[in-house]
Amino acid sequence: MILIDSGHPVISEHALGTWESPNIAKNIIVFVGSGMSQATVTAARTHKGGENATFAFEKLKWSGNVRTYCVDSRVPDSACASTAFLTGVKSNLGTVAVHPTVKRGDCVATNDKVKQLESIAKWALDAGRVVGFATTSRVTAGSNAALYAHSSDKDWENDASVTAAGCNASQVNDIAYQLINGDVGKHFKVIFGGGRKNFIPNTETDASGARGLRTDGKNLIQEWKESKTGNAVYITTNARDTNILTGAGTSDRDSKPYLSLAYATGPSYDSYYQPNEGRVNPLAVLQATATEKEQTCSAAVPMSEGVNGGEDASVYATGPWAFMLSGGYEQNFIAHAITFASCITDVCGGASSVVVSTAVLLLALAVRVFA
Repeated sequence: MILIDSGHPVISEHALGTWESPNIAKNIIVFVGSGMSQATVTAARTHKGGENATFAFEKLKWSGNVRTYCVDSRVPDSACASTAFLTGVKSNLGTVAVHPTVKRGDCVATNDKVKQLESIAKWALDAGRVVGFATTSRVTAGSNAALYAHSSDKDWENDASVTAAGCNASQVNDIAYQLINGDVGKHFKVIFGGGRKNFIPNTETDASGARGLRTDGKNLIQEWKESKTGNAVYITTNARDTNILTGAGTSDRDSKPYLSLAYATGPSYDSYYQPNEGRVNPLAVLQATATEKEQTCSAAVPMSEGVNGGEDASVYATGPWAFMLSGGYEQNFIAHAITFASCITDVCGGASSVVVSTAVLLLALAVRVFA
């Protein structure tokens, strides 16, 4: 099933018959909790202050659940998930802001302008709004790329990865290049996150000593700084460690403790399960780990990295028209709801008076989590 215009009738259905008469949202703030399943939220809440603790986002007025599948996969990944809620169109697994007829890794279709999807960032810029984003991941990661890039493969974060996939990197722009030089990315006021290696050549090292990945000789960070001379600043920071893993209880079968967080698949299987003794004491594994940054969650199935979850994702919202995000709906409806609430496109009938209001939205997306 390909869902493109399905958001419009749902908007009408949600907007009609409500007792609320909200204003237009001047500002939209979207928080994306990548991998923030209900199990993770519950464990984090317990770690924060016990079972009765509450997160700020849980106090937002409205909440709902979205169906997260891709067009060609029941279980999503970060790319097709973000494409859905940022462009209003469901796409194929591993593709970034391209039409669902584009298959992953298609070197030709990725450049077809007709098959490239506009995002809420593009619509906001066209409406004269200021746009930016911050992430704890790479700025070129699949969960962010749909804001500004179009790619038939989320892994094409630098030109070397495009070449490795068998495409001509001089004809297929990688995601990092599009962030710096693309029609959308070059207008962002804030770009905050990691992934420097995708922006510098493999003949140079970054501030942490890591060698770049680009083979085209381009230093995109330097190009960005030169293009913004006198109008911007480039800042680097150091990482901090945060411990979120704790014991949750003891098994009544093997009398060994288990962690508050556990995932079905991942590389940590080898740390928590031994051939001759079965499940090992997870607290002993954590205590033997050199730093908190290197600690992992236990995994039941051995894999090189964890796979995605296919369950519905939670949405928490407040502000003008936030009530439209209550209940259950398709993930691509989120983009339509945002554009309707903020009136950044022509789909905003019913939102009548423009005032300084802010809508806040948190998407607890159950996408890739690995131990």
